[in-house]
Amino acid sequence: MKKIVPFKKEISFENLEEIVSIALEHNYKKEDYKILGEFILNGEYKNKEDVLPFKHNIPFQINLDEKYNLDNIKVDIDDFYYELKNNKLIISIELSIDNLEERCVEEEDLFKEIDKPVDLKVEDEYTTYKVYIVEENDTVESICTKYNISKEELEKYNDLNNFKTKDKIIIPYIFNEETK
Repeated sequence: MKKIVPFKKEISFENLEEIVSIALEHNYKKEDYKILGEFILNGEYKNKEDVLPFKHNIPFQINLDEKYNLDNIKVDIDDFYYELKNNKLIISIELSIDNLEERCVEEEDLFKEIDKPVDLKVEDEYTTYKVYIVEENDTVESICTKYNISKEELEKYNDLNNFKTKDKIIIPYIFNEETK
């Protein structure tokens, strides 16, 4: 998958009449779920009397969702253009992030967080389980309501003290003579 991330920056010059030459390079590193880097803009510009060199380092940071695997990404400048306006150089940069892949959640990973032993059969009751990934606006109460379960029952299977988005929790559903 390829994503384009746009950047825009205004750089002020004194008595800017024209850009004589311009070049754009970049460097970056991956850190957790961030891409940290800088654009290196250099060249020459003409004012009323002289041609002068310029160089600007423009830092950038791109925060990516944890669902992406950053191992094989390639970050490059896809497009770059500029305009002059009121002694300002206005640059627009389109950065491409290529080979961006969503992580595949392995089935065995879904069950790694279960700390407590679970009885599957208790006198004519059978329990099935749903693995639920916590979404952004979920609360313990909203999940309990959605799955018609008490908070106490949910706590038997999950540690709800550090409850946060993207956690995987176990939702038990008990089958018995009454629920058939």
